[in-house]
Amino acid sequence: MTIAAPTCSVVMVSYHTGEALFASIRLVLEQASLAELIVVSNGNPPTHEARLQTMAGQNPNLIIISGHGNIGFSAGCNLGAGYATGGYVLLLNPDAMLPAHALTDTMQALMAHPRAMLAGCQLLNPDGTPQRGSRRNLLTPQSALAESLILPRLLGMSRLNRHEEIMPDEVEAVPAISGAFMMLPIEAYRQLGGMDEGYFLHVEDIDLCARVARAGGQVLFVPKVRVVHLLSTSEVSSRFIERCKARGFKRYFAQHFSGKIAPPLLWAAKAAIELRYWLKLLTQKPRQMLKRRRAPQADIALRKLSLLLAAYGDSAPDAFFTHKAVLVTGATSSLGMCVTGRLLGAGAHVVAVSREAALAFAPARLAWVRADLELDLILPPGIRIDLAVHCAPVWLLPNHLLAWEEAGCRRVVAFSSTSIFGKARSAHAQEKKTVEKLKNAESRIAAIAPGDGIGWTLLRPTLIYGGGLDRNISRLARVIRRFGVCLLYPPASGLRQPVQVQDLARAALAAIQVPGSLGKAYNVGGGQVLSYRAMVEAIFRAMGRKPRFLPCRMLPLALDVVDRMLPGLRLNGEMVRRQNQDLVFSHEHATNDFHYTPRPFLDNPRADLPL
Repeated sequence: MTIAAPTCSVVMVSYHTGEALFASIRLVLEQASLAELIVVSNGNPPTHEARLQTMAGQNPNLIIISGHGNIGFSAGCNLGAGYATGGYVLLLNPDAMLPAHALTDTMQALMAHPRAMLAGCQLLNPDGTPQRGSRRNLLTPQSALAESLILPRLLGMSRLNRHEEIMPDEVEAVPAISGAFMMLPIEAYRQLGGMDEGYFLHVEDIDLCARVARAGGQVLFVPKVRVVHLLSTSEVSSRFIERCKARGFKRYFAQHFSGKIAPPLLWAAKAAIELRYWLKLLTQKPRQMLKRRRAPQADIALRKLSLLLAAYGDSAPDAFFTHKAVLVTGATSSLGMCVTGRLLGAGAHVVAVSREAALAFAPARLAWVRADLELDLILPPGIRIDLAVHCAPVWLLPNHLLAWEEAGCRRVVAFSSTSIFGKARSAHAQEKKTVEKLKNAESRIAAIAPGDGIGWTLLRPTLIYGGGLDRNISRLARVIRRFGVCLLYPPASGLRQPVQVQDLARAALAAIQVPGSLGKAYNVGGGQVLSYRAMVEAIFRAMGRKPRFLPCRMLPLALDVVDRMLPGLRLNGEMVRRQNQDLVFSHEHATNDFHYTPRPFLDNPRADLPL
């Protein structure tokens, strides 16, 4: 008799999670051992609720529970678990990204350890560093007091979070794990009584681990399952979160230690928790600034991965890309992230090439290759590709076309720039050099006749923004955030047409499917034309600030001096003089040929600016 393979029900509680929710859902639905995914919506914007219902209509394994309001994380888990049909249940945060085989590997670990009642995984930050909380010691009043006094750091004592310890190679038993990923046999979940609904948000995971230990069970840590956890995607105030933590810690101490330790020690621990709450509130902004300065690369990695996941969650399977191998160059640029995400969402197998180190996110259909297009041919022997999207500088493309053709590539879409026109009259030596490189590259590509080797299409974006990573709009936003005022070269009346990076990724995937785009170059701008001054005013308003300008007619000359003294800043007078130059280019041909329809400027400031 054949024994059916075990399956796992995934419960995901969401409250204003943001775009990461849809990517997380897609990755869960791709799991081989999935019984069903139950999304408990404690509250999401109407547009997101509509998308969830649409996805549920297209996926029989997706169940959406909504309309009950924000009942908290624990109650949401219990509500969702009531619909579970699998032999196991996974409580998964909506901003956690599962790798291939995550469910199967974790279930196998639980089956191999008969006493195990709960299992967690290795949680990673977007840059691949270990995240706090994957492995923990159980919290006690004594350890809470020690942590609040920074004694573990000073005396080398064991800490609550064990992320700084050496990562084990095999499954091991640990006192506690993170609530971002908690798998239990469904019978164990019921035996334990589910989650304690007295915990609204936070600390419920430590409580569950303590109850597992009290029941004589084991908590497992499964290091081979590596889950990228974004953290802080929910639009919830820090004050509310910290208050929930403080209440949760107090409840935990009262439940697990009342009558077991001296009352003064318990009171001291509760006082330390309350002190921690107020210190967190009072130091919130300085800590955020210090974190950005200490770990700027971690912040950049988070922004890049957020772009990729937003594109992945927003795209749908497309028969044109299914089972096709697509090469993406410049893959860790903001544009490359969006293109990679959309291709994965469309069903393609992606070979992502970049000079920078790969992100931690690596689903089954994504292979990262670290290489420099100026030095390397990038394609290892034996790799076959069907299509290519070139997001690196266009002048690096011609030298690789022959090798790509030999690898099977018959179609490439490459991004050039409207700077080929906008900077044509620049007096700045570096900008003149850039224009010549663009012209030379486009000429070499144009020399390839249709039907002769690789078919090509060029896309020339205008001012690119999105994800808080660009050097244009995001740089202005940072200046406004820091100084509250923006310098202008009056009247700053030159027209602009800023284009959102996700619209460019859509354009690339659309153009590569249209035979009529072969051998053509398209200008691709944004969906709104506005003056330079109006554009900056829109940034002020998006940041919740009143527009304040400081007109300065000497600004171009001043920046020319800065450029000579500090060329690495990439600031020069020509940049400012263009504030009064129209840089608008019609995308009519792109609209006619592949239905290019860009969005208005800053329609989603939270995703577009470094807020």
